[in-house]
Amino acid sequence: MRNNSLSYTALSNILRQEVEKETLSQVSKQFYKQLTKLIAQVLTESPARGSDLQTALLRELKRRIVRVSKRILELRFQKLVNSVLEGRKVSISSLTLEERIIMYHLLQIRCLYNALSTAVEQGRWSAVLDESLKVLASPTTIRITREIPQFVDSRYGVLGPFKPGDVVSLPWEVAEELIERGLAAPTT
Repeated sequence: MRNNSLSYTALSNILRQEVEKETLSQVSKQFYKQLTKLIAQVLTESPARGSDLQTALLRELKRRIVRVSKRILELRFQKLVNSVLEGRKVSISSLTLEERIIMYHLLQIRCLYNALSTAVEQGRWSAVLDESLKVLASPTTIRITREIPQFVDSRYGVLGPFKPGDVVSLPWEVAEELIERGLAAPTT
């Protein structure tokens, strides 16, 4: 295989560390980019007029690299989710940029869950919880199926006009309403 900062041996070592440790192990900040590059390289590589044995060995190496990579990803994600949702400290230095973004969103979900749980336990719904739900609700991308004139949404102001075939991101509650009325369809 061509030079890459990751190899099957390096991946095997990372997997071993992830299996042995309860916390996330230290990886390169560019780990997922390097991993993606390695897998793309491995999947496109073919033996140069090699024997059947060389072809079989390369095929097995490809299979192992993909399997080990997937397992590392699953273990790291599982550790991150469990740590955040259980309120355990996560070492930021062990996270890649992508994992930091995931952690940020998990923390938002955890805070929302805690607020909802408190509201239910105390029998008091709060305006703060309403606002938190609105803020955390991400836009939904839909495909417009019928002509929609300009309209006003209480949260976002003026929206539209939209033509059939337009693909737009709207607040989830607006998108759901348009889909329900048959004016739009979800994108897949």
